[in-house]
Amino acid sequence: MAAVGVVLQAFWGLSEKYRKDKDSIVLFSTCAVVYILFPTVVCMFALFTASVIYCVYYKEIEAKAGTSSDESKIFGSIVFGKISILAFFGLLVVSILIKGSPSIVENEMAVFYKIGSVIIGGGHVILPMMWTEFKPYSYFSEHEFWNGFSLVSCLPGPMFNMAAYVGALINGVVGSVCCCIALYIPSFLTIWAVLPYWQQYRSIAMVQKVIYGLCCASIGFILAAVAMLWVAACMNPNPLDTLLNTGISCLAFYLLQVKKVQIPYVILGGGLKFLLKQLIFH
Repeated sequence: MAAVGVVLQAFWGLSEKYRKDKDSIVLFSTCAVVYILFPTVVCMFALFTASVIYCVYYKEIEAKAGTSSDESKIFGSIVFGKISILAFFGLLVVSILIKGSPSIVENEMAVFYKIGSVIIGGGHVILPMMWTEFKPYSYFSEHEFWNGFSLVSCLPGPMFNMAAYVGALINGVVGSVCCCIALYIPSFLTIWAVLPYWQQYRSIAMVQKVIYGLCCASIGFILAAVAMLWVAACMNPNPLDTLLNTGISCLAFYLLQVKKVQIPYVILGGGLKFLLKQLIFH
């Protein structure tokens, strides 16, 4: 239950700038609702595209001057950028073609590469997509998946470390390493592909509108993760239990957002509450 508060706090923090604008609220809320109803990769692509198109044609964003940097000198050659682009899309095509492979390692790497290719925004965006993609294979239960989220939240590092946990559930240490590599490769290829052109185009209004649209959609996906996690962690046949679980989630959000309590303490507190409930009532 505390994990719901963690994801909600991530949404609240990342959406701070966008909650000041009514159009942005409508945009990320729509993305959240549609993705909850149709949690597929195709839907995510469609929502990213629709959000970008809306911002390009209807959103007013002033161009901001770019800052000089030496970052593009690192892996910043045009040739290396083109190679990275080709590698990115080539591996994406391969991951689509081998999905459903009888080899567990190939299949899990294909799924994680595809996830890494479309994820934009905070690490929590990965949660609903990861669960949706692996659910048909029955490699692990929903309970095991969300327990992994709680565990990763208590540990140092980004939420992408969920890949290591999920990979370990599927295929042990080998699966853990392979899933991490597959998830992170698209990020490196994208950075290497963009760096040669970033300084030249980053201050153009059109580019900033595209980025704004992508960010709005990403925030919507985090909001969708809040809703999906709430259903998994808080919903109960007994309405009183549902209300109690929701109250704990709200308390976790309050402790994180207002009292600035560290995430591990909140997660551990939620686990302690669950343990006490089991001891008292069972």
